[in-house]
Amino acid sequence: MNLTKAMRGRPQFPRLAAPRYEQRDGRRVFLAVKAAERYMSSENWELQIGMETAGYELWGAGFPDRDHRSVIKIVDETDPSVVMVQDKREWDPSKPGCFDKQAAWRKVEHLPYRPDVFRATVIVDAHQDPVYHRAAHIEIGAHAWLHYYHGDIVSLFCPWLRPEHMIRIYHSVNRDNVPEFTADRPGKALLAGAIDDIGTYPLRRMIAETAARGGLPGVDYLHHPGYGANGSATPGFLERLSGYKVLIVTCSIFGYAIRKLFEGVACGCTVITDLSGYDELPEIDHALVRVPSDITMRDLRGVVDRAVADWDAECARENAEACLGYYDWRPAGLRAAEQIDKLRKEMSQ
Repeated sequence: MNLTKAMRGRPQFPRLAAPRYEQRDGRRVFLAVKAAERYMSSENWELQIGMETAGYELWGAGFPDRDHRSVIKIVDETDPSVVMVQDKREWDPSKPGCFDKQAAWRKVEHLPYRPDVFRATVIVDAHQDPVYHRAAHIEIGAHAWLHYYHGDIVSLFCPWLRPEHMIRIYHSVNRDNVPEFTADRPGKALLAGAIDDIGTYPLRRMIAETAARGGLPGVDYLHHPGYGANGSATPGFLERLSGYKVLIVTCSIFGYAIRKLFEGVACGCTVITDLSGYDELPEIDHALVRVPSDITMRDLRGVVDRAVADWDAECARENAEACLGYYDWRPAGLRAAEQIDKLRKEMSQ
């Protein structure tokens, strides 16, 4: 992982002071985005419904009986003890990732005036627009942050975060969308994902180009369908994955543990990845074959051939079940809620 280029010229910020917090019991509210139900990738929606399963009420545009956009109105009506706020880029109409331009929250700046309300939010792409992220966190007076990637990496891009108030979650999978396990897999190895023009995925680009020239026999490349809100592409991707023995997952120059790692194991694949070794993934780390980000294509060919030859159906089935048992959105949502409650107690002492 080489972050030198990514960090060059980035502004530095002092760590934010912890807001006052007065713990009490009450309702739990998630300022959510209904449009996430239609996103190309389903992880935002799964986070929301996972926490709903754990007792959080989803409020926002399009939610039946909770279709409000005024945070003051919601707080007055629910008198919550916890308010979880979806990543602002998902509901800020000025951002391209906001697919429902009518979903913006009003008066979120009201939240810090309630020290008895524990406030948390989500960080997804920590490397993007730090000035914007920091302002959003100040706006709600965040007590805690849920983040998908290794805390050291997130803190590097967002130095204003308080490490002791960061809660790591992971990308989820949906057991209901994972096809029934089969040992009949005509495909050898699959590489999937976007390839941009700014050098975010240099290894992925090299593998795709080499495979296209025939330099990696048995490696197929699946293009990214593009982000949008026209329905989830996740079920179709999982169906495709289930026909392969190996999935190659490159984690970008940022070293993020991206969702395909978990999807691959859940579908019974051996996952070859350049994820750094210090980022150990609970329950599935043994199912990963790690390679360096500067691996040669000749060496990668050998790794792929061995992984395909060594693929064992019973072992893959066990790994898939362990993955689903931990990363399915239902237990994942419960864990996130439990971690928030644990941190609330610690902060109130």
